[in-house]
Amino acid sequence: MVPPPFSNAPGEWCFTNEIGEPLKPDWVGRRFAALVGEADLRAIAIRQLRTSHATALLAAGEHPKIVQERLGHSSISVTLDIYSAVLPNMQRDAVERLAAIMGGRE
Repeated sequence: MVPPPFSNAPGEWCFTNEIGEPLKPDWVGRRFAALVGEADLRAIAIRQLRTSHATALLAAGEHPKIVQERLGHSSISVTLDIYSAVLPNMQRDAVERLAAIMGGRE
């Protein structure tokens, strides 16, 4: 039997009240937006954090296996196909690394 994607088992929820019950998604979203505003950060929806997290780690040079494990994916290909965007600086950095290896200029 395949377990449901979510359960009410203790510890299964990211955001709970004092007695472990899940918070309402609308409340979490509003509270998150308020905290982002109070911190004077660029507006971002809470649902974007997962993608931003993975992309930022990969762009910073973190090994894809580490990112895969942090996201709980079954394979690196899932992580790389879905959660990593090729940022313009990543292409430039790759060219610079190759030039350094080859002993030439860009």
